[in-house]
Amino acid sequence: MIREVDIQGLISIKEKLAPEILKAIFIAPPDLETLQKRILRRQPQISTEEMERRTTSAKKELAQKNLADYEVVREEGKIEEMVGEGEGIIERE
Repeated sequence: MIREVDIQGLISIKEKLAPEILKAIFIAPPDLETLQKRILRRQPQISTEEMERRTTSAKKELAQKNLADYEVVREEGKIEEMVGEGEGIIERE
């Protein structure tokens, strides 16, 4: 089964499943600046307060990325490579 969850969801799931059953992949932006640019592209009218809230949330998530078993970086313009890397991890597991 494949599920998309945030770090809090991962923590909750890890409490219920054995580590040999659960394998988590953290999909990360290359850096916060790139993430902010992506948010602005999708939401050009975003308020400063909302951008700050989302940036703070992203920092918290990134600080806990080590809770995942793997990390895949979502480079700009390279979604196929990211998907391929994720598929490779799934196939090996």
